[in-house]
Amino acid sequence: MTKRRLLYLPIETKARELLGKTFLAAKAVERGWIVVMGAHPDTRKFMLEHPAGLYVETSIPDAKAERLERIHSAGHRIANMCEESIVYADGRDYCMRKLGLSSLRWTDLLLVPGERNAEHIHAYRPEGDSKVVITGNPRFDTLLPGVRCVYNHDAEAIKETFGRFVLVNTNFGRPNPHRPDDDPVAKLIARGMIHEGSEADFIRRHLSFKRRQMQGLQALLRDLAGSGAAEKIVVRPHPVENHDVWREWAKPLNIEVRYEGSANNWMMAADAVVHPGCTTGMEGLLLDRAVFSYVPDANSEFIGEQDRASEWVTNAEELSNGLARVRGLGQQDVRQGLAPQRERLRKSIVNVEPPYAADRILDELEQIDMPPVRPAQVGVGSGFVAKVIQAGRRWLPQKAASKRDERSLQKFPGVAAEEISEPLAQWADASILTQVPQITRLHDRLWALH
Repeated sequence: MTKRRLLYLPIETKARELLGKTFLAAKAVERGWIVVMGAHPDTRKFMLEHPAGLYVETSIPDAKAERLERIHSAGHRIANMCEESIVYADGRDYCMRKLGLSSLRWTDLLLVPGERNAEHIHAYRPEGDSKVVITGNPRFDTLLPGVRCVYNHDAEAIKETFGRFVLVNTNFGRPNPHRPDDDPVAKLIARGMIHEGSEADFIRRHLSFKRRQMQGLQALLRDLAGSGAAEKIVVRPHPVENHDVWREWAKPLNIEVRYEGSANNWMMAADAVVHPGCTTGMEGLLLDRAVFSYVPDANSEFIGEQDRASEWVTNAEELSNGLARVRGLGQQDVRQGLAPQRERLRKSIVNVEPPYAADRILDELEQIDMPPVRPAQVGVGSGFVAKVIQAGRRWLPQKAASKRDERSLQKFPGVAAEEISEPLAQWADASILTQVPQITRLHDRLWALH
């Protein structure tokens, strides 16, 4: 059987990354790659036991340097596509926490979403300059007209259940951590991602700002719910937050707290989107939603591009007025009205329109010299060896969900075959893809597209 190059795509947070990486994987298969894709730890373990390929890491702090050296020593090549390189409070802080000098040594490419991130790397991590390529991120490909068809079915189901509603996407991982006793500053210091002094002081200021912002947003939503200006309010907590805190807070109010599925499904179903400095502010804009950012302090050092691309509100009355103004507008009207904000995003996200980030990324990855492998070496294909391996996998014990860390399960609860196959079929029907890849389950949380 023809040899093909091998791409390893780990996923850290399912709701955030699954569809974008599925799109990237499908585009790679069209170009003749085999792609192994799944939960981050499962992908790493499989990769270290199988042939060398190109591994796309999700961030490269110095805490990962030893791991990346081990991956590199096993013959793999490494590209970094950081999922937090779009929204961050400060360029210096981002580079200190997410682009470690020791880890950079083992990394071939830095796949960055836009010019803004590239400029910060140039200013604060010049050692990585020669490795930077501006490609965008495939999770934003899935928001563009045509490609976004994969959200329609679930969005319609949400509309049928909830009717008209305002969606609030939160972003309070630091003041509302999944484990209530966590000290985010001490945790970062212990991991070697920051040091005591100016770096730690910056994080403490950010924590204080986000704590005040969370309290202010809760007060705004309480007033909005009491005013009747929104028929229904749905709060969708960030994946790393403690969702029980939001459920307890919402109990006495006419507010739903829901997390299931992709945030994009919920944004497509909503009348409008509210966020406190979250990436979903940008994503909602690309989905042609009216987007409002809760900004309690216009002079704060923590105002970001996700805020500047949204309409600012500071209280329930301002949000009520904004909601009244967009109520009843058609999607095309909203899209035309938001054109200036969409253009503003271009510096942060290069793929606000085609060419797709997936194609840009593959153009770069194909410049890296990697030996091809036989499909049977990773247990896929129709040959005898592959079939023996696939048969053996049916008897592999599955790790019980209860044994896994609860926070990890919240971020990556598992993937059913149809969650991969159905969007692939829809993209093929829409002529976004020229073929539907074959899908092979490797084990519990790991799949191959080929």
